Amino acid sequence: MILGYLPPSRDLWEKELSENRKKYAKLKEELLLTPSELARMKEEAFQSNEHNNTHSDTAGPLIRHEISHEDHPLSLGKASVWHQYFEHTEIAEQIDRDLQRTHPEMKFFSGESSFGRKHRESMRNVLLLFSKLNPAIRYVQGMNEVLAPLYYVFSTDTDEKNAVKPQYYGFRWITLLLTQEFNLQSILRIWDSLISSPFGIQEMLLRVCCAMLLCVKSRLLSGDFAANLKLLQHYPEINIEHLLQVAQDLTPDTSYYRLPS
Repeated sequence: MILGYLPPSRDLWEKELSENRKKYAKLKEELLLTPSELARMKEEAFQSNEHNNTHSDTAGPLIRHEISHEDHPLSLGKASVWHQYFEHTEIAEQIDRDLQRTHPEMKFFSGESSFGRKHRESMRNVLLLFSKLNPAIRYVQGMNEVLAPLYYVFSTDTDEKNAVKPQYYGFRWITLLLTQEFNLQSILRIWDSLISSPFGIQEMLLRVCCAMLLCVKSRLLSGDFAANLKLLQHYPEINIEHLLQVAQDLTPDTSYYRLPS
């Protein structure tokens, strides 16, 4: 909303998002398909129209349609769709190289997992579309770094289908004081921290639960609903001292999250 992507009224967000997604899908269809794919779609549409116009009483061989000079792969003309395609192929290769170097320490952007590849492909499409829609600017090295935080926020804020509701895991964490999540020695260490904490048992327990989420944040952001649910219901092994330090360092100050008046 602050960036102007969504209207001030929350009631209009769903409609606005739906319309923007349709526009984006149309742009991808028009600008990111190869000339061969475009030609095939045109041919299928033409044959469908011919069939509808002539019904079933048409006899004789099918007519072969001539390929225009602009549609020929060997055409050197700047107006040629193939010339424009090959020109943007070089840009796409540069984008691919830059995306491989985008925050390599984060699984969200890097690695060969299906999630990492999906995010890189989405960012590639965005940068290619920007290049085609802004021919005077095209793609400049570093745009991938500018896009990364925007894409990250939009992806993690709107991907609600992958969100796991706290009651699926938090109820057990809290009511059983984490006894089902760790081995006995780890539980004893956590309980020592809960009982001796100056924040109080309840406050420290909530801090530890929050720290547990923070320590697997990157995996949660790159996982789908099923993977995230399994992760939170079968919490992985972790350095307990590190976990307690993260919990200790959490601040209760929520002023950071307030919107400007």
